[in-house]
Amino acid sequence: MCALEDILKTSTYDPRDIHVSAIDTGFGWNMDTIIPVMDVFRLALLNRTLNRIYCSLDMESEKSARGLETIQRLTNFLVSASSDPIRILVCRAMANSAMHQWGRAMLIHDVNTTLKYVAAQLNSAKHALQLAAATALANWALILLRHTESGKIAELGPREDALRAIIQAIGDIVSFGDFNQIALIRLLQAIVTLMWGDVAIIQLAKGRDIIGIVNRIKDAVVDESGKAVARDIIEMAYSL
Repeated sequence: MCALEDILKTSTYDPRDIHVSAIDTGFGWNMDTIIPVMDVFRLALLNRTLNRIYCSLDMESEKSARGLETIQRLTNFLVSASSDPIRILVCRAMANSAMHQWGRAMLIHDVNTTLKYVAAQLNSAKHALQLAAATALANWALILLRHTESGKIAELGPREDALRAIIQAIGDIVSFGDFNQIALIRLLQAIVTLMWGDVAIIQLAKGRDIIGIVNRIKDAVVDESGKAVARDIIEMAYSL
């Protein structure tokens, strides 16, 4: 427990085997008692060393890559957890994992499988869950765009899959008036980033009524900068 408290109380701790062992042990707890462990874990991923340990896709001897185990565990929590606090912490952990290169690589390893479950959390009435999910999606979108621009992703599939998952999750929402304001802005940021600079993705979005969806979001957004992002998305769609 002292090792877990180190991670919770300070950002200057020196990661050691005892911290990894404590987190691994905590993951073995049942779903009713795992919330404190998840709170520690989402903070641990901000640490460069622990991010590498838990998010690396490199094989270790005969063991599978820990990054694959981590993303599978987080995805399973989103699918099976009945507790909003667990889902909130899972989305925050995914968002925090993007702080370092190993976490970013982990997030885009299998976009289609995980991202749709994160996008589905946008349908929650809980503002904290909306915000956590939208933040994770915005980070995902930026990672995918940077990889496309760097030439590391030759095909557009992952960005298309991500945008499709978001549209599927929010397409039937009639009004966004009850949504968290910051979550709406980050959702718009995710959408504009995924669409940015690619005709095929813009066409996909337009064909799935992105104009109608974003207009409904714009009506609910109070902040002028958020409305400006919404207008940018709508202008992109109308340009085709």
